Amino acid sequence: MEITNFRNLLKVVNAIGAEKSIRELIRSIQSGRADANPKNMIHTPGGIYLIDKRGVLARIILYIVDKNVYSRYFPLECQEYVNQKRFDEPELIKEIHRYHLVNCSTLKQAESEGWKGKYKMSQRVDGNFYYRFVYQEDLIVVSQDQKLEICSFCLKEINSSLEEKDYTKQNFHPNIFFPKERKANISIDFGTNYAICSVPNIYAADWKSIS
Repeated sequence: MEITNFRNLLKVVNAIGAEKSIRELIRSIQSGRADANPKNMIHTPGGIYLIDKRGVLARIILYIVDKNVYSRYFPLECQEYVNQKRFDEPELIKEIHRYHLVNCSTLKQAESEGWKGKYKMSQRVDGNFYYRFVYQEDLIVVSQDQKLEICSFCLKEINSSLEEKDYTKQNFHPNIFFPKERKANISIDFGTNYAICSVPNIYAADWKSIS
């Protein structure tokens, strides 16, 4: 049995008495509130995966959660959109962070610089994310369903690997990428060698007791 739906998995995990910390981790990943730790991530042609020491393998989306709305580079009209909670304005979306699905040049640069940004993990595939507009350390407003664009470099890599190569920022959604099968193999510390294409979006160490 292959479970890729988060809610179904969570019900099963709860039913078999999984650790509370694992349940909390899965919830935080799904909500976009989990901090990204590059030491626990692996990059494959099939996407970015978190391998947690508690026995969870999860396909993830990476993005920076905070935007300083009063920096000198942030347009005044976008500041007004934030103040008025007009989060869907196209001009605003273009000025905030992108989300990442593969290990693109932006993420490689972030790694070389020590991951200075506050990267979060998510599994939302509708293109909307938990997002915070801040001023220095002060929280100005939170958008629970902020639309973000895909990173241009990620999109370029994805287009080169998919049969359809004409996706743009306007017609691409993460759910196009997540279910696609990938022909890459990895060895994870669950006692078995798994193919990326057969690994669901969340994998628990006790998966055999689920299936």
